[in-house]
Amino acid sequence: MLIDKEEVLINQNQKSLLNREREKRIIENSNLYKIRYLVDTNTIVDGYFALPYGVNEKLPVIFWCRGGFKENGRLTDLTAYITLGEIAQWGFSVFATQYRKNEELGKTDIEDVVTLIQIADEFPFTDINNLGIEGWSRGGLVALNCLKYELEIKCAVIVAGLLDLSEYCKKKSQRKLEIKNFCKKDEVDKISPLNHFKEFQKIPILFIHGMNDDVISYKQSIKMYNALREYNENVSYDLELIDNGTHTLKENREYVALIRKQWYDKYLKNMN
Repeated sequence: MLIDKEEVLINQNQKSLLNREREKRIIENSNLYKIRYLVDTNTIVDGYFALPYGVNEKLPVIFWCRGGFKENGRLTDLTAYITLGEIAQWGFSVFATQYRKNEELGKTDIEDVVTLIQIADEFPFTDINNLGIEGWSRGGLVALNCLKYELEIKCAVIVAGLLDLSEYCKKKSQRKLEIKNFCKKDEVDKISPLNHFKEFQKIPILFIHGMNDDVISYKQSIKMYNALREYNENVSYDLELIDNGTHTLKENREYVALIRKQWYDKYLKNMN
Protein backbone atom coordinates (compact mmCIF):
# COMPACT_ATOMS: atom_id res chain seq x y z
CA MET A 1 0.00 0.00 0.00
CA LEU A 2 1.24 3.48 -0.89
CA ILE A 3 1.57 5.66 2.21
CA ASP A 4 2.66 8.98 0.75
CA LYS A 5 4.30 10.66 -2.23
CA GLU A 6 6.21 13.96 -2.21
CA GLU A 7 7.80 15.74 -5.16
CA VAL A 8 11.58 16.17 -5.04
CA LEU A 9 12.77 19.70 -5.84
CA ILE A 10 16.43 20.18 -6.70
CA ASN A 11 17.84 23.41 -5.27
CA GLN A 12 20.50 25.64 -6.76
CA ASN A 13 23.27 24.22 -4.59
CA GLN A 14 22.47 20.73 -5.86
CA LYS A 15 22.23 21.93 -9.44
CA SER A 16 25.69 23.49 -9.11
CA LEU A 17 27.08 19.97 -8.64
CA LEU A 18 25.97 19.06 -12.14
CA ASN A 19 28.66 19.66 -14.71
CA ARG A 20 27.20 17.86 -17.70
CA GLU A 21 24.50 19.10 -20.05
CA ARG A 22 23.09 15.56 -20.09
CA GLU A 23 22.36 15.71 -16.35
CA LYS A 24 20.78 19.15 -16.59
CA ARG A 25 18.52 17.97 -19.43
CA ILE A 26 17.37 14.99 -17.37
CA ILE A 27 16.28 17.23 -14.48
CA GLU A 28 14.53 19.61 -16.87
CA ASN A 29 12.65 16.79 -18.61
CA SER A 30 11.49 14.64 -15.71
CA ASN A 31 9.76 14.80 -12.35
CA LEU A 32 10.85 12.82 -9.30
CA TYR A 33 8.88 11.89 -6.19
CA LYS A 34 9.90 10.36 -2.87
CA ILE A 35 7.55 7.61 -1.85
CA ARG A 36 6.88 5.49 1.22
CA TYR A 37 4.98 2.23 1.03
CA LEU A 38 3.92 -0.58 3.32
CA VAL A 39 5.38 -4.05 2.73
CA ASP A 40 3.62 -5.85 5.57
CA THR A 41 1.63 -4.75 8.60
CA ASN A 42 4.51 -2.81 10.17
CA THR A 43 7.34 -2.43 7.63
CA ILE A 44 7.58 0.93 5.83
CA VAL A 45 10.00 1.20 2.92
CA ASP A 46 11.31 4.32 1.15
CA GLY A 47 11.66 4.65 -2.58
CA TYR A 48 11.35 6.90 -5.61
CA PHE A 49 8.98 7.34 -8.53
CA ALA A 50 9.89 9.25 -11.73
CA LEU A 51 7.90 10.46 -14.73
CA PRO A 52 8.73 12.43 -17.86
CA TYR A 53 7.82 16.11 -17.52
CA GLY A 54 4.34 17.01 -18.74
CA VAL A 55 3.10 13.42 -19.05
CA ASN A 56 -0.65 13.00 -19.61
CA GLU A 57 -1.01 9.32 -20.51
CA LYS A 58 -0.30 5.89 -19.08
CA LEU A 59 3.28 4.78 -19.72
CA PRO A 60 5.14 1.45 -19.64
CA VAL A 61 6.80 0.87 -16.27
CA ILE A 62 10.41 0.10 -15.33
CA PHE A 63 11.40 -1.13 -11.86
CA TRP A 64 15.02 -0.21 -11.19
CA CYS A 65 16.92 -2.29 -8.60
CA ARG A 66 19.93 -0.61 -7.05
CA GLY A 67 23.23 -2.19 -6.13
CA GLY A 68 25.30 -1.80 -2.98
CA PHE A 69 24.35 -3.04 0.46
CA LYS A 70 22.67 -1.05 3.23
CA GLU A 71 24.00 2.53 3.24
CA ASN A 72 26.53 1.72 0.52
CA GLY A 73 24.43 2.17 -2.58
CA ARG A 74 21.38 4.03 -1.30
CA LEU A 75 20.16 6.72 -3.63
CA THR A 76 20.24 10.40 -2.77
CA ASP A 77 17.69 12.80 -4.24
CA LEU A 78 20.23 13.93 -6.82
CA THR A 79 21.45 10.48 -7.87
CA ALA A 80 17.85 9.26 -8.00
CA TYR A 81 16.92 12.18 -10.23
CA ILE A 82 19.76 11.48 -12.66
CA THR A 83 19.38 7.70 -12.66
CA LEU A 84 15.61 7.37 -12.77
CA GLY A 85 14.96 10.59 -14.64
CA GLU A 86 17.11 9.38 -17.52
CA ILE A 87 14.83 6.35 -17.97
CA ALA A 88 11.70 8.46 -17.43
CA GLN A 89 12.60 10.84 -20.25
CA TRP A 90 12.65 7.84 -22.61
CA GLY A 91 8.89 7.64 -22.04
CA PHE A 92 8.52 5.42 -18.97
CA SER A 93 7.21 5.52 -15.43
CA VAL A 94 10.11 4.45 -13.20
CA PHE A 95 10.19 3.02 -9.68
CA ALA A 96 13.07 2.27 -7.31
CA THR A 97 13.10 0.99 -3.75
CA GLN A 98 15.76 1.88 -1.22
CA TYR A 99 15.11 -1.51 0.46
CA ARG A 100 14.19 -1.61 4.13
CA LYS A 101 16.82 -0.56 6.68
CA ASN A 102 17.35 -4.10 7.96
CA GLU A 103 17.59 -5.48 4.43
CA GLU A 104 18.64 -9.05 3.78
CA LEU A 105 20.35 -9.98 0.53
CA GLY A 106 18.16 -12.19 -1.62
CA LYS A 107 15.33 -12.11 0.92
CA THR A 108 13.71 -8.90 2.15
CA ASP A 109 15.12 -6.89 -0.78
CA ILE A 110 13.17 -9.12 -3.18
CA GLU A 111 10.02 -8.73 -1.04
CA ASP A 112 10.44 -4.95 -1.21
CA VAL A 113 10.63 -4.94 -5.02
CA VAL A 114 7.78 -7.44 -5.46
CA THR A 115 5.53 -5.36 -3.20
CA LEU A 116 6.33 -2.19 -5.13
CA ILE A 117 5.46 -3.94 -8.39
CA GLN A 118 2.17 -5.12 -6.92
CA ILE A 119 1.10 -1.60 -5.92
CA ALA A 120 2.23 0.15 -9.12
CA ASP A 121 -1.35 0.65 -10.25
CA GLU A 122 -1.89 2.98 -7.27
CA PHE A 123 0.30 5.56 -9.04
CA PRO A 124 -0.75 7.87 -11.88
CA PHE A 125 0.34 7.27 -15.48
CA THR A 126 1.40 3.63 -15.03
CA ASP A 127 0.50 0.99 -17.61
CA ILE A 128 0.77 -2.13 -15.47
CA ASN A 129 0.31 -4.31 -18.54
CA ASN A 130 3.78 -3.30 -19.75
CA LEU A 131 6.34 -3.92 -17.02
CA GLY A 132 10.13 -4.17 -17.25
CA ILE A 133 12.78 -4.64 -14.57
CA GLU A 134 16.42 -3.54 -14.42
CA GLY A 135 19.13 -4.45 -11.92
CA TRP A 136 22.67 -3.17 -11.49
CA SER A 137 25.31 -5.16 -9.57
CA ARG A 138 23.61 -6.64 -6.47
CA GLY A 139 20.39 -5.35 -8.04
CA GLY A 140 20.87 -7.91 -10.81
CA LEU A 141 20.52 -10.68 -8.23
CA VAL A 142 17.37 -9.03 -6.90
CA ALA A 143 15.81 -8.41 -10.32
CA LEU A 144 16.35 -11.94 -11.58
CA ASN A 145 14.98 -13.49 -8.39
CA CYS A 146 11.83 -11.41 -8.88
CA LEU A 147 11.28 -13.38 -12.09
CA LYS A 148 10.30 -16.38 -9.96
CA TYR A 149 7.03 -14.60 -9.16
CA GLU A 150 3.95 -14.28 -11.37
CA LEU A 151 4.33 -10.55 -11.99
CA GLU A 152 3.71 -10.30 -15.76
CA ILE A 153 7.13 -8.72 -16.34
CA LYS A 154 7.80 -8.56 -20.08
CA CYS A 155 11.56 -7.90 -20.26
CA ALA A 156 14.65 -7.29 -18.12
CA VAL A 157 18.04 -5.59 -18.28
CA ILE A 158 20.86 -6.77 -16.01
CA VAL A 159 23.99 -4.60 -15.77
CA ALA A 160 27.17 -5.91 -14.11
CA GLY A 161 24.94 -8.36 -12.29
CA LEU A 162 25.83 -10.40 -9.20
CA LEU A 163 24.65 -13.70 -10.66
CA ASP A 164 26.97 -16.33 -9.16
CA LEU A 165 27.27 -15.62 -5.45
CA SER A 166 29.56 -18.58 -4.82
CA GLU A 167 32.17 -17.16 -7.20
CA TYR A 168 31.84 -13.70 -5.67
CA CYS A 169 32.26 -15.04 -2.13
CA LYS A 170 35.67 -16.43 -3.02
CA LYS A 171 37.03 -12.91 -3.47
CA LYS A 172 38.85 -11.18 -0.62
CA SER A 173 37.50 -7.67 -0.54
CA GLN A 174 35.72 -5.15 1.63
CA ARG A 175 32.61 -5.60 -0.46
CA LYS A 176 32.56 -9.28 0.39
CA LEU A 177 32.66 -8.45 4.10
CA GLU A 178 29.38 -6.58 3.71
CA ILE A 179 27.59 -9.78 2.74
CA LYS A 180 29.69 -12.33 4.62
CA ASN A 181 26.61 -13.76 6.35
CA PHE A 182 25.29 -14.79 2.94
CA CYS A 183 28.47 -16.56 1.84
CA LYS A 184 27.55 -19.78 3.60
CA LYS A 185 26.84 -22.59 1.17
CA ASP A 186 23.16 -22.99 1.98
CA GLU A 187 22.54 -19.24 1.58
CA VAL A 188 24.53 -19.12 -1.66
CA ASP A 189 22.48 -21.98 -3.09
CA LYS A 190 19.20 -20.31 -2.15
CA ILE A 191 19.78 -16.88 -3.66
CA SER A 192 22.30 -17.22 -6.52
CA PRO A 193 20.38 -16.58 -9.77
CA LEU A 194 22.67 -18.99 -11.60
CA ASN A 195 21.30 -21.80 -9.43
CA HIS A 196 17.66 -21.00 -10.21
CA PHE A 197 17.50 -19.84 -13.82
CA LYS A 198 15.04 -22.61 -14.71
CA GLU A 199 12.50 -20.99 -12.40
CA PHE A 200 12.60 -17.57 -14.10
CA GLN A 201 9.82 -16.27 -16.30
CA LYS A 202 10.67 -16.89 -19.94
CA ILE A 203 11.15 -13.27 -20.99
CA PRO A 204 13.75 -11.39 -23.06
CA ILE A 205 16.78 -10.40 -20.96
CA LEU A 206 19.67 -8.13 -21.96
CA PHE A 207 22.92 -8.63 -20.04
CA ILE A 208 25.50 -5.81 -20.05
CA HIS A 209 28.91 -6.13 -18.42
CA GLY A 210 32.24 -4.32 -18.57
CA MET A 211 35.22 -6.54 -19.30
CA ASN A 212 37.38 -4.54 -16.87
CA ASP A 213 34.95 -4.98 -14.00
CA ASP A 214 37.09 -5.67 -10.91
CA VAL A 215 34.10 -6.06 -8.57
CA ILE A 216 32.00 -8.71 -10.35
CA SER A 217 33.56 -10.70 -13.17
CA TYR A 218 31.98 -10.35 -16.61
CA LYS A 219 32.22 -14.13 -16.81
CA GLN A 220 29.20 -14.29 -14.49
CA SER A 221 27.07 -12.67 -17.19
CA ILE A 222 28.48 -15.03 -19.80
CA LYS A 223 27.59 -18.07 -17.68
CA MET A 224 24.04 -16.86 -17.07
CA TYR A 225 23.49 -15.90 -20.70
CA ASN A 226 24.71 -19.28 -21.96
CA ALA A 227 22.64 -21.20 -19.40
CA LEU A 228 19.44 -19.37 -20.32
CA ARG A 229 19.99 -19.66 -24.05
CA GLU A 230 20.55 -23.39 -23.81
CA TYR A 231 17.51 -23.93 -21.58
CA ASN A 232 15.08 -21.59 -23.39
CA GLU A 233 15.97 -21.77 -27.06
CA ASN A 234 12.91 -19.80 -28.18
CA VAL A 235 13.41 -16.82 -25.86
CA SER A 236 15.38 -13.73 -26.89
CA TYR A 237 18.49 -13.13 -24.78
CA ASP A 238 21.37 -10.79 -25.57
CA LEU A 239 24.80 -10.21 -24.06
CA GLU A 240 26.72 -6.97 -24.51
CA LEU A 241 30.32 -7.09 -23.26
CA ILE A 242 31.91 -3.64 -23.08
CA ASP A 243 35.63 -3.47 -23.89
CA ASN A 244 37.50 -1.63 -21.12
CA GLY A 245 34.22 -1.14 -19.23
CA THR A 246 34.47 -0.89 -15.44
CA HIS A 247 31.89 -1.98 -12.87
CA THR A 248 29.91 1.28 -13.07
CA LEU A 249 30.40 1.62 -16.85
CA LYS A 250 30.58 5.39 -16.39
CA GLU A 251 33.05 5.64 -19.27
CA ASN A 252 30.45 4.09 -21.56
CA ARG A 253 27.37 5.84 -20.19
CA GLU A 254 25.89 7.02 -23.50
CA TYR A 255 26.25 3.67 -25.25
CA VAL A 256 24.85 1.74 -22.28
CA ALA A 257 21.88 4.12 -22.14
CA LEU A 258 21.27 3.64 -25.86
CA ILE A 259 21.15 -0.15 -25.81
CA ARG A 260 18.96 -0.21 -22.70
CA LYS A 261 16.50 2.22 -24.28
CA GLN A 262 16.40 0.18 -27.49
CA TRP A 263 15.65 -2.99 -25.50
CA TYR A 264 12.77 -1.36 -23.63
CA ASP A 265 11.37 0.25 -26.77
CA LYS A 266 11.38 -3.13 -28.51
CA TYR A 267 9.69 -5.14 -25.78
CA LEU A 268 7.52 -2.57 -23.97
CA LYS A 269 6.50 -0.15 -26.70
CA ASN A 270 6.70 -1.91 -30.07
CA MET A 271 4.44 -4.78 -29.12
CA ASN A 272 2.52 -5.07 -32.39
